[in-house]
Amino acid sequence: MPYPNLVRERTRHGRECYYFRPWHGSRIRIRETIDTEEFELRYKALVAQQTLAKRKPSAPTQATPNTFRWLGIQYTTSTRFTDELDPGTQHTHRQIFESMYLEPIAPGGQEVFADCPLDRFDARAIAILRDRKKTTPEAANMRLKRLRAMFKWAMQPENAHLGVTSNPAREVAKLKPKRKGGFAVWTPEDLDKFEAHHPIGSKARLALALLMFTGARRSDVMRLGPPMVRDGTLTWLPFKGRNRESAVEMNIPVIPDLRAIIDGTPVVGTTTFLVTHYGRPFTKEGFGNKMADWCREAGIGGKNSHACARLRLPGRQIAAPALTP
Repeated sequence: MPYPNLVRERTRHGRECYYFRPWHGSRIRIRETIDTEEFELRYKALVAQQTLAKRKPSAPTQATPNTFRWLGIQYTTSTRFTDELDPGTQHTHRQIFESMYLEPIAPGGQEVFADCPLDRFDARAIAILRDRKKTTPEAANMRLKRLRAMFKWAMQPENAHLGVTSNPAREVAKLKPKRKGGFAVWTPEDLDKFEAHHPIGSKARLALALLMFTGARRSDVMRLGPPMVRDGTLTWLPFKGRNRESAVEMNIPVIPDLRAIIDGTPVVGTTTFLVTHYGRPFTKEGFGNKMADWCREAGIGGKNSHACARLRLPGRQIAAPALTP
């Protein structure tokens, strides 16, 4: 998609970076990777902020009671929201809400959904917000998911004072995603290509082994390290849902194949097995991008860490062991 007011520059280290710079405005760095959903959300949030500044509406903290924005603020400032979600997820969810607040109720109109009274914010209104993203079904469904969560929270007994008695978002169906069946699943041929291109001793092969033999998510595998191994068992608290009362530690045996690959890798971190070129732990996004690069180098572009973590290939002794709490 085109990105008006987006400026591309290179740092003194030769790295490509992007800035949002409206006419006669100061530039704002966008650190998300371009052409990703995270980048699009960040860019649209900045555009929305610019639009909001032109319209000069009341501050979000002064939202009119019993409107969509009012309820959204109650939800995103609640203890449930701030305690159970990590800061990065909170930021993303708030951006999704901000983008919905600024959607005009009628195309080209001045009235926005932020000020829509809750008694008119029904399934029809929610379907409109969903369909404004119909060209990107995953983003449309994410809007719907966030609205369902907001109304579900508002209907809890402790929030009875909010006056919400139904969840209209449950009446709206999700759109059919463009990407059928989730992320592309690796085949035995993909695995052969990756292993042939990235032999034991490389970071790529270590990453593959950690993903396959632990079944860990991307957000977990880049945090796994020597301090988590005791008596031949790898123990960690999953990053996703770690703040919930129901969070459970995972205990995975370090099988001989994984141990051999770890021992055969010359560069292994002291706190995390996987480290960057600079010897630092990967970020979640950084590891995802690097894994995609390793896949492209091996001739299996389009594959990534998500599908790799779920490898279940018949006839190969590589399936991740069952996750046991």
